[in-house]
Amino acid sequence: MPVPPAPPPLESVGARPFSFDPPIAGAGPNEWRYLRCTWTDVLVANECTGEEIAVPRRWVGGISGYEDAGVAVELLAKLEYRAGSVRRTEHRLLVMPLVEADEPISQGRAAAVVPIRLEGGFRSRTARIAAAALALAMACFVLLAYLYRGEIIDSRNSIRTSARGF
Repeated sequence: MPVPPAPPPLESVGARPFSFDPPIAGAGPNEWRYLRCTWTDVLVANECTGEEIAVPRRWVGGISGYEDAGVAVELLAKLEYRAGSVRRTEHRLLVMPLVEADEPISQGRAAAVVPIRLEGGFRSRTARIAAAALALAMACFVLLAYLYRGEIIDSRNSIRTSARGF
């Protein structure tokens, strides 16, 4: 199965005006002119207001041309222009599950505490004992090596001869 061709780069738009699809909320009329690209952003200028904004490159998709509407640049997320920067309008939200309590919480009482158990680490007592034994053995070997190298334990086979040759 053949792979579809990659969309043309934004540089191919050149000086022609284009529009974003979906439009950037809060940025004025949806007519733009391409200025330049950096590694992270695409710098565009609004045709009507002349304001320059930088759109993050990761949100710029393909380019398509329509005979009656002109050139449209696809945006991969809904964006809004606020306080001089472009941001995503849809924010990811993590929903925490509700805890069902036996009694409703009244004013002045503390909420029920739900214990959180973190998985990980050693799971059994045997594994913890084995890890402690291994750490103790390694410490003993390091101590013996220190004593051996520090010549506290004599490692040389010294033959002592007397000055007189008997």
